[in-house]
Amino acid sequence: MRAGAFALVAGGAVAIVVAVVVSQPSRLSAPSRFSFPPGSPAKRALIESIRPSGLKAGARTPHGPPVPTYALQSRRVVPWISTLAQSPPVPRLAPSCRADELTAQLELQGATQNLVGGIELTNRGSEPCSLLGRVHLGLIGGSDPYGVDFLTDPTSSPVQPGVPLPSLRALARGQSAFVGLVWSNWCGQRTPSGLELRFPSGDEITVTLERGEGAPFCAAPHHRSQLTVARAAQPQQAQPSNATQLPLTAAIVEHQFYEGELRPGVYGRPGDTVDYEIALTNSSTQPFRFGASCPTYLEATGFRRVSPMSPASFLPLHTELHVLNCHPVPTIRPGLTVLFAMHILFPRGVKHGINPLTWTLAPATNSPPFAGGVIIATGR
Repeated sequence: MRAGAFALVAGGAVAIVVAVVVSQPSRLSAPSRFSFPPGSPAKRALIESIRPSGLKAGARTPHGPPVPTYALQSRRVVPWISTLAQSPPVPRLAPSCRADELTAQLELQGATQNLVGGIELTNRGSEPCSLLGRVHLGLIGGSDPYGVDFLTDPTSSPVQPGVPLPSLRALARGQSAFVGLVWSNWCGQRTPSGLELRFPSGDEITVTLERGEGAPFCAAPHHRSQLTVARAAQPQQAQPSNATQLPLTAAIVEHQFYEGELRPGVYGRPGDTVDYEIALTNSSTQPFRFGASCPTYLEATGFRRVSPMSPASFLPLHTELHVLNCHPVPTIRPGLTVLFAMHILFPRGVKHGINPLTWTLAPATNSPPFAGGVIIATGR
């Protein structure tokens, strides 16, 4: 998953190691109000995702503060501000894309006896064009005596806040859109030779099924094949330039290790605002300066299942994109840590118990600083 991307901490290890910061030692004496079942996979995944660097699996910390403890640049916590990040301007609606302006590239792969993937459509015309509305799909050639059901996926493709993407209202030359599809249960005698795309404008494009792409497995003989197509959406973007990477690491302060055990410390009641703190550490040997404009940060919590055509199995139930209050601390000295107060709405509809909490600084940069953890729902 791309940074910024959302990670379900309780269901799988987050691909980053964050460290634990203790700003108020009194929190250590508070008894844990939540415990995982013995041997729980969620517990192992959570501990591995938040374990401080240098603390090996199975190691036990001594009695006293968790390890490691950061060197704070200041004991003052930078207050939270409610400034929301500005939304990108909505471009003027361009004329619908014509078939002769687009190139199509098919990407399919096997997944649990289905073929899953999609078609990337790139504007090769001289002017912007729009790809709004549904794209209809058909099969060329092939023969299945039981027929084919052509379905549409009603869900929207996920868009990560804070990451600029091409607008489907006006795809510039060289920009692309992606039409996801899932094809299942082909029991015909002859494999189709291609796919036909029909756009809202009425134009059509034919995409050839190369040898080897074939058709899905016949999982249910005497049943109809199904071809599900999604709305056109922005494709995943390439990793930003290395020059955009920030020399900072992030951690959720309230998540502590004590005697080798993780003690989640962020609790909330669904529908209320949850308060917590983020520790940003300058991991470089040079002072880090934020500059005239403070970066944005993305918070996410809760989760919901999404379409099988989505690149992620789960998406956050609630996200907020704010501007970091960096002006009180324009510079972070090498190796030192600054604490920032955070707020997030804990939405109604989250499940009781463990809910993921993620925090990403400057999500449009290369490998942005990321902190993963959980919010424990305490009541209704």
